[in-house]
Amino acid sequence: MIELRPANSGGYRAYYGNGYLLGDILKEVDGYYVWWPQDGVGGFWTDNVLREIADCLQKLNAEWDNQVRRDCCGPSSESVGRNYIPSQEETGPVLGETNGNGL
Repeated sequence: MIELRPANSGGYRAYYGNGYLLGDILKEVDGYYVWWPQDGVGGFWTDNVLREIADCLQKLNAEWDNQVRRDCCGPSSESVGRNYIPSQEETGPVLGETNGNGL
């Protein structure tokens, strides 16, 4: 079980159930929280611990992600947010590609 405790940085420190510091969850400039493992934490990580970290991030980012979705495309949009990858039709040609006319 992971316990989050507020950190002086404005983020959270993540501790395993036995009180062992695993790392920090900090807010990046884009407004989303990200995971920073503690230096020197070695060894293996089980899927359960990784899933708990991911669940913590998802909960912390949910409100902000919903705000980004509302601001970008309206209240019913499901096609934007941190995990959204636009199609080439939406973004235009990839750098270096041409449209067949050398343009």
